[in-house]
Amino acid sequence: MPRYAFFDLDGTLIRDTSLLSFQAWRMASVSERDQWAATMQQLAQWRASGVSRAHQNAWFYQRHFAGLPLALAREQAEQWLLCRMAQPGFFHAGTLAAWQALRQQGVSGVMVTGSFREVAQAVGARIGIHTCLCAPLRVSEGCYTGELDGLPMIGEGKAQAVRKFLQTHQADPAGCSGFGDDISDVPYLSLLGQPHAVAGTCAALLQHARQQGWPVL
Repeated sequence: MPRYAFFDLDGTLIRDTSLLSFQAWRMASVSERDQWAATMQQLAQWRASGVSRAHQNAWFYQRHFAGLPLALAREQAEQWLLCRMAQPGFFHAGTLAAWQALRQQGVSGVMVTGSFREVAQAVGARIGIHTCLCAPLRVSEGCYTGELDGLPMIGEGKAQAVRKFLQTHQADPAGCSGFGDDISDVPYLSLLGQPHAVAGTCAALLQHARQQGWPVL
């Protein structure tokens, strides 16, 4: 029976928020700085008032990805990644070490992220993870529409995607591992036999991990 290790991307495999980092890189020109500042101000206001990450994620894609050609997204994702990898500490060393150990045991990696496919695939290609469960962005005539075709890949959206993947691939959840850095990752981590918390900025996840006896990286 196949075994899989499921990894969140932002804060887990990389020490970055890929969607925001990518878009900030795209909008670095002087002419777009005001628009980007407005986006960040809106997100900060929503975070302060408790607006769900799922809502923020959907709004962000509508605002910035409508009309983006997939070919351009692939090209820019590679360029962005090269820029970010040039900075020290981009990858989370502890998570990568755990992944490499699992990989040597014949475990296959799966990325589970609310980010978009082109960035996820670019990162995954560098570390040997070739299956990505990403934001279900709708595509029309070779371009993203900015609309989501399903739940955002956050919280229950991740859990649904992982559950479906396990069923499709006839994998036993008890033999699979999971890694995440946020309390919103708990729904999918709890499906798996070997969940791991990655220490970062989410005290709620670390508390949950201690209560459940999960390893912390």
